[in-house]
Amino acid sequence: MGLWDGEFARFFRSAWVGSPPTHLRFARYALQWNVFSAGGSEYQVRFERWLAAVAELGLAPVIAPTTFNATRPAEALGYGLRLEAVLQHADHKLREKGGPPIANVEPWNEPNNQGGYPNPDEAATPAGFANEASAICMRLGCSVIAGDFEDSSNVAAYLDEYRAHLTFSPTRWGVHPYQAITFKEGKYSAAHLEELEQQLAGGAAELWYTEAGVYYCKKGENRSSLQDADAQRLNHLIATKHPAHVFYYQFEYKEGMTLPCAPNVDDTFLYAPSGARSAASVIFGPAAPTP
Repeated sequence: MGLWDGEFARFFRSAWVGSPPTHLRFARYALQWNVFSAGGSEYQVRFERWLAAVAELGLAPVIAPTTFNATRPAEALGYGLRLEAVLQHADHKLREKGGPPIANVEPWNEPNNQGGYPNPDEAATPAGFANEASAICMRLGCSVIAGDFEDSSNVAAYLDEYRAHLTFSPTRWGVHPYQAITFKEGKYSAAHLEELEQQLAGGAAELWYTEAGVYYCKKGENRSSLQDADAQRLNHLIATKHPAHVFYYQFEYKEGMTLPCAPNVDDTFLYAPSGARSAASVIFGPAAPTP
């Protein structure tokens, strides 16, 4: 599961008693890449609250560095120095709380969309970040989840260019299947996701859905009538494609947000007044039987 706020431990305690259900193993944070820089104190405090919450719940933490105030690393070496500092600081905080160290690193969140390198001819830059992350994790004991691509129309070409610049062979790949779970032009389509799967087929690497979610409000559009259908679509993909792990991402978890949705709002609303929405089934219960 992925939640940005450090209060999520309290929030989820209301849904279960004792330890998290056994199908919940990881917690993910899309982390500002230079979180410990000057001017990053607010984000540092938020991140440290999150680390404490993850340790309390006994989940394995996963981080995905991303842009910070529209800034990105000037080069891979600078990225690597920041990442190593983040991992060392985070592991120290986790040890203080009795939690496990950072388990996995997604070197750059969604490089072909949110991460700011949308075109295949820009893929060499996030591939360079992945190379740095791989070298650091070899020293510190974490693992790398490469890619972290959105299943956009250019994902096949992007993967080709990205892989051409890697200096290691990933054992885990991440994808965000947002296009596959969004109803558009009268249908759902997993065509781009399937292209990616075909290119990765034949190897021993796992495919993880490192970010997936179902929107109630998306960029000002009220999608409440489609949300349950989208959630069922995600559950269908999980049941038929068997990704190794799924990170169900909550952009917000607040209730009572007024409609119409604000133009800058993405919100998945775990709860309705009548109880948990079906979109939350991925978190509160296994999404599909284990094959």
